[in-house]
Amino acid sequence: MSKNVSKEKTGFYREDYDKGKKNGKEGKSIDLSALSGPSKAAIVMVALGSEASSQIFKNLDESEIEKLSTEIARLDNVTSQIREAVLEEFHNLA
Repeated sequence: MSKNVSKEKTGFYREDYDKGKKNGKEGKSIDLSALSGPSKAAIVMVALGSEASSQIFKNLDESEIEKLSTEIARLDNVTSQIREAVLEEFHNLA
């Protein structure tokens, strides 16, 4: 698998996140501004796992399921740092 993510496949570049790294409370923080809402939702769903995600999918309409499923399929090369930053952002919104 390529270390670089193609914009056509995911809608963002890994380099966008690398540029956004800065010193934070845990040493590194990632700027998620280059990541779309649907892409963040896809990362959260994958992180939750299939059992929890299936419960969420039950509450979505068909168009939302299609959009989210497409985003999940497009995810590639999501680092643990990106995943953790998205999950932290999600937690802070709740």
